[in-house]
Amino acid sequence: MTKKETIIKAATELFMEKGYRETTTSDIRIRAHVAQGTLFYHFKNKEGILLHIFEDVISAHAKEIQNFSYEKISGLDALLEYTILCNKLRKKKGRTLFFILPNFVPSLLHHNDKTRTVFYDFFHGSVKLLENMINKGMEDGSIREVDSHEAAHLIFALFIGINKHMTLPEESSPDLSEISIDFIRLAFKA
Repeated sequence: MTKKETIIKAATELFMEKGYRETTTSDIRIRAHVAQGTLFYHFKNKEGILLHIFEDVISAHAKEIQNFSYEKISGLDALLEYTILCNKLRKKKGRTLFFILPNFVPSLLHHNDKTRTVFYDFFHGSVKLLENMINKGMEDGSIREVDSHEAAHLIFALFIGINKHMTLPEESSPDLSEISIDFIRLAFKA
């Protein structure tokens, strides 16, 4: 494991244990067993580490989504399969999402060109994919007539909302994975 990977691993552990705000760069340096200069060589500050972790999560999601194929199924089935994929990705990165989402504010996108590019490429790619599946479903008769652009944004917002919901401290919050599939089916079927 490289020094940078060790720093990221240590920061991720500490962010989950103590919270982002309560974790200091000194805590990270000590956990990673690196000198202060080494930490600051790889990352400008604690925010830089958070941005790096965010970029990794978004990039992994984007790669999975880019590989999503729906040509051989109906548009509605594609939306349902896509929802299942997003639920799996959410569960796979769930612990990381728990500390990223509450601490990641949109203003951070304005301070870092690379993070902004990664996020907006993911956002626009996801919305376009959703829009294409909705259009396919309207063409093949499996999806009722809707404004595909607005519907794609609604679905994306639903997924973001579910991600945010997972970060609530309330332990009795239900897992919304299954109901999200039913919701998509009922909202869009012809």
